[in-house]
Amino acid sequence: MDAPAVVRFGAFEIVPRRRELLFRGAPVALGARAFDLLMALVARRGQLAAKDDLMSEVWAGTIVDENNLAAQVSA
Repeated sequence: MDAPAVVRFGAFEIVPRRRELLFRGAPVALGARAFDLLMALVARRGQLAAKDDLMSEVWAGTIVDENNLAAQVSA
């Protein structure tokens, strides 16, 4: 499935093709993994986002500690 051109929620916009998060039109600093996690959550909007599914999608083929997920959610 292709990513939408823009995803809007509240005062935020995500521009997936540019890997950009905006708040009221201003760019928000966000690391690559945090952006990938945000996009994984957007893809599941309205659905349960299981920890194991998110970990395997965002950190595909990589062994990481579960604390990385919490750290990226905090970001």
